[in-house]
Amino acid sequence: MNRIYEWMLKNVDKLLHLTVSYMLASLFGVWIAVIAGIAKEVYDQVKYKGWSWGDLIADGLGIAIYCLGVIIK
Repeated sequence: MNRIYEWMLKNVDKLLHLTVSYMLASLFGVWIAVIAGIAKEVYDQVKYKGWSWGDLIADGLGIAIYCLGVIIK
């Protein structure tokens, strides 16, 4: 359990990406969540000179978790 807690502290940004993408997909649809995730990374590239594939993967995981929930229902 301690390892999970340490990982979460190091990766708060990734968890936020996952959570926000999940929420956007559930409230507004999958395409809005995809567009928002890509737009955020484009913004980071322009503003901070840094594109994060890890953030996009976290966005994708959030969307995938939502889609799995829809399929399982």
